Amino acid sequence: MQFLEYMAVAYAVIWGAVLVYFVSLARKEKALWEEIHEIRRQLSDGEKGTRPEVS
Repeated sequence: MQFLEYMAVAYAVIWGAVLVYFVSLARKEKALWEEIHEIRRQLSDGEKGTRPEVS
């Protein structure tokens, strides 16, 4: 039981690192979804515009 404090600290540090990792992944995912929505909006705006006549 002499190393129990060190094990508890290591456990907390590991879970803290996992939490930071998941938060950073969530931020990156949010940025990607925002970019996807912006691209979709631009594409739909482009489809609504006038197209040149093709003969």
